[in-house]
Amino acid sequence: MGVRHISLFLANILLPAAVILFGCGLFSSEPTGIITPYAYKEKAPPLFDKVVFMVIDALRSDFIYSNRSGFEFAQRSGSAIPFTAHANPPSLTISCIKAMTIGSNPSFLDVALNIADNDDASNLSSEDTWLQAREDWSALVFHFPGMDHIGHTGGPESPYILRKQQEMDFIIREIYTAIESQPHLSSTLFVVAGDHGMNQQGNHGGSSAGEISPGMLLISPDLKSLPSDREAPTAPHGTGFDFYSVIKQPDIVPTLAGLLGFRIPSKSEGVFMPQLLSLWEDPSDRVRLLLENAHQLLNVRGHHVDHPYHISLQRIEDRIVSDPSSTEALSELYQWCYQMQNSLGMAAGSLNFRLLSAGLLSAVSASILCLSVLFNGHLEVKHMVVSTVFAAVYTGAMLSEKYVTQEHNFWYPVSLIWFGYLSYSRDCNCSPFDRALPVLVQFLVLSWTQSGDATDMLPKIFQTFLSRYPLILWIMLSWAYVSTSVRLYGSLGSACGSTIVPKIWATSLGALALLLKFGSASLNTPDLVRFTSPHLLYWLAQVNLNSTAKLVFSILAGTLVYLLTLKGKCKRTKELAGIHHVLAIYIMAQSRPRNIPLFLVFQWQLKWLILAPSTYSVFEIALSTIILSQSSFFTFGGSNTIASVDLTNGYNGVTSYNSIAVVLQTLFANWAGPIWWACAGIRLLEITIHHRASQVLSPKKSDQEDKKRVGKPSSTLMAYLAIQTLFISISLAAIMVACVVLWDSSMIWTALAPKYIFAGLWVVFYHVFVTVGLFGAVGKAVLAN
Repeated sequence: MGVRHISLFLANILLPAAVILFGCGLFSSEPTGIITPYAYKEKAPPLFDKVVFMVIDALRSDFIYSNRSGFEFAQRSGSAIPFTAHANPPSLTISCIKAMTIGSNPSFLDVALNIADNDDASNLSSEDTWLQAREDWSALVFHFPGMDHIGHTGGPESPYILRKQQEMDFIIREIYTAIESQPHLSSTLFVVAGDHGMNQQGNHGGSSAGEISPGMLLISPDLKSLPSDREAPTAPHGTGFDFYSVIKQPDIVPTLAGLLGFRIPSKSEGVFMPQLLSLWEDPSDRVRLLLENAHQLLNVRGHHVDHPYHISLQRIEDRIVSDPSSTEALSELYQWCYQMQNSLGMAAGSLNFRLLSAGLLSAVSASILCLSVLFNGHLEVKHMVVSTVFAAVYTGAMLSEKYVTQEHNFWYPVSLIWFGYLSYSRDCNCSPFDRALPVLVQFLVLSWTQSGDATDMLPKIFQTFLSRYPLILWIMLSWAYVSTSVRLYGSLGSACGSTIVPKIWATSLGALALLLKFGSASLNTPDLVRFTSPHLLYWLAQVNLNSTAKLVFSILAGTLVYLLTLKGKCKRTKELAGIHHVLAIYIMAQSRPRNIPLFLVFQWQLKWLILAPSTYSVFEIALSTIILSQSSFFTFGGSNTIASVDLTNGYNGVTSYNSIAVVLQTLFANWAGPIWWACAGIRLLEITIHHRASQVLSPKKSDQEDKKRVGKPSSTLMAYLAIQTLFISISLAAIMVACVVLWDSSMIWTALAPKYIFAGLWVVFYHVFVTVGLFGAVGKAVLAN
């Protein structure tokens, strides 16, 4: 192994290390110091002795309050106090459960815990929650995940959403009836709360209005006397998801503490809901509740007695204790609590700058190592200029919240400009239309469907046309499967020297994969198969989709192993093409139906690139792969928000929960476009090498220059991977620089933190695992033949 190989190897070791080091510095855990629970000297008398807490996963506020709601009983019982309980991002189940039990603000560390579906990840026994606050009262907690599952598969407009709402409303009716009729439940408080909402794609984890606006109801016959705006159904105000009084999710914690008479959990950052304060007739009791809340917030903050917050609280306390009935003093105390709550929500001080510096240094070192690999003739002056401009422009873009949250606005124009450059630099006698055609085709790709960011306003083919005429979508989708199966048949036919066996094999594989996709759509997105006869839908309902998925994946795995073991029995071009087609069928099975026709366009684009194999340098091939991978990620619906992650296809063929299988399949599903282009890049590189190698010694200077541009296959592959590594390390360093520069801005948590999570996945999964690991190994094996 030469020096250049070692440098490239070290660069790809440094990149995951950089991700981990910087991530540990950015998502530092809370200080390990123990917060002493605060016990106020005088407590207000409790009003309830039991609580039933019903969590309905993904209960967006409009699901329960609007005129399209299925919660008929909940809207009309007259015993509920309604709220919209804003959740801080990331709007994930584990984060929101912590907010409603501990009272703490969410952390992006919860992203990992939310994926790890085991007892340890969701165990709160070591935390100070209201669930363990007292031993002499009963709490019953329910968690219903059905609405969330429906949202992930079919979105908020799924026909199953209304049925699930009606089912949940029936359960609310049953519980309330028991509370109302059973004497031993007479002093029971019933809480119905959503942990988070969902966006228009049915996902959550981000900060859009729909995701952070779950509904919350406090229900009891004793609450009928409270004055409240309870007209239902009603229309929203503000963001479109704000119904009735708007509170913060942690506010339920001190509110339950006051209503049930236990101390407030030590880490709670909530404020007692003012709408319920009038339940206590004695003004002194109201003052005690709020003063306990205020001192507990001060205890979390950890201020000394000479701090302005402490001094101002003492001044308000002296005033309100002397006159408990002063509404002005009570209002001032509430204002103080809200100011303290907002200050606690700013977590910038928890950053570990030593780890941040180590991570950034590792990313920069990886870039330098890549440059050392490329200085041996593979990086010309113009390539250095392109790399420098990219580093400067991309870093500048990462300093803007607009381009972080809407990164497609960076890659879309770059991809159009790049196709224009490739087309007009091609040495051929082409008409102006022929030169413009690749740019127009790329614009078609960009206009296919909405990216994961809701502000993507390009006209979209799927939203405006294909969603209305799903039969046309399925014709195109079927064409994509047939086209890929025919190409696979061609690769297998040249390998085994037969025609019947490959034809039957490829046809059966394509048919089974199409059946799997149609069956999944009929179950999860019935609107897309509404043209189908009821008899066919009934037959599809009898198909075991998990068994079908396992069969498809097994056949694909067998085909892949066969192609990898050919070892020179067929042309390496055909072998790589076959591997690419096998991969294409798998990632089509992992893609949403609306995106599958895009693979037809990708095939045309790859064919257009292949038609001029001697035109492009290694740098241009690598850069083409980078740009098309990045742009395809967004055209498939991706974005730099956790809410854009498609979880539906992570469970294909999985009958019991397996975190490794689910996570890997979810990543393949969300990076389907980039993975297709990563394999296409290796194919394009191999075809270019093969074409130039076929040009034997020629007196023509141009031919000699072409051969010099590529060189030996192993050297060319290493240069290709080094360029890929250089660009991924530059992009990682750019987001790191943005995080360090904007460390004290709210943008670091609303935009940069989720972007960094995706940058880490681009590095570890897409680059190291897929591009360098899988396709680098495949390319090396095939090119060695």
